[in-house]
Amino acid sequence: MKRVKKFLTVMLVFAMVIGVFPTMSASAATKTIKDYVETSNDGVVHLGMNNKKLEDYALEDGKPFMSGDVEEHGESDLVKVTFKEDGFFFLGGSVTSNSVNLSTGYAYIYANASKSNVLWKSEIMRKKGGWELGGIPVNKGESIYISCYGQTGFGNPTKYNFYASFTPASYIAKPTKATVNKDGTVDLHISNVLKDSIGMRVRYAVGAVDTLRVARNEVKFFQTDREEEPGSIITLPKAGTYTLYVSCNFLNNAYTDCVLIVNTNDYIPKTTPKPAAPVAMYAGTKVVIGVAEPGATVAVKYNNKTVNVTADKKTGLYIAKIATALKKGASVDVVQTVNGIKSISCTVKVTE
Repeated sequence: MKRVKKFLTVMLVFAMVIGVFPTMSASAATKTIKDYVETSNDGVVHLGMNNKKLEDYALEDGKPFMSGDVEEHGESDLVKVTFKEDGFFFLGGSVTSNSVNLSTGYAYIYANASKSNVLWKSEIMRKKGGWELGGIPVNKGESIYISCYGQTGFGNPTKYNFYASFTPASYIAKPTKATVNKDGTVDLHISNVLKDSIGMRVRYAVGAVDTLRVARNEVKFFQTDREEEPGSIITLPKAGTYTLYVSCNFLNNAYTDCVLIVNTNDYIPKTTPKPAAPVAMYAGTKVVIGVAEPGATVAVKYNNKTVNVTADKKTGLYIAKIATALKKGASVDVVQTVNGIKSISCTVKVTE
């Protein structure tokens, strides 16, 4: 009867741990484009489209971000776009006209409302089906200004359509850890968040560089990275702050980019915390249940034998099945390893 009671207690604790943790992650609200982008018009900005998906959407007569008529030497209204997160902004467009002249119009992205600082300029072909697309990295809290300008020979009136997409940097890549090498260089691991991409490349610039300078091509980037599944490792000259330009590639020549400002010291592991005492460990059973750091490797040692298990990546829950039944008063040692660094041991006595 006592053994049955112990078994039921273990199962109850297990059920409580399983029941509590998933509800924590499930309660997170799903974000929409309005959580990331604010515009001065009511146009559509898509969340997370790469260049090819945005082009396909436009050619299938999707709803534009900006549209209207523009006269020869005329300019459309200026639309302001403000970003609430770092990321990458795509702008694609086309114009249509009854004019027989093969004239062009221009799409502009400005850094300010006075139009004195051009970040991007692209020709938009007049003929039906013509398409131009470009993109720039943007920082949280910054605004850009967009307009269409009619060149000489533009048919009057000429219809323009712009399409837009924003991808938060957190959707693209995430630094995970940094390792200092013997020569003082630092290997920074970058995780590829976009699971459907086929590859990722990272370039770096020494120091923190705002994305306006990147958009104006004022920054010299270096590249010394190698592919890692699922991401990349970039070797930096030394520990410190860097601006990273991350490019993810997809099939059919699709891509999306972002800029990250990273201090490698934030990703160099210092210590791994001591694991908490197991939540269930009773004499007569062969199971040790506990909660460690999410994704940690947990080593449970009992009777001079060690069992290694991996803690759940979300909840940190681990279940170690040992070879011999636990005895009251015997010691169980638990050690967790995170990013290659072991914690000190948590030693606990077995209870009834």
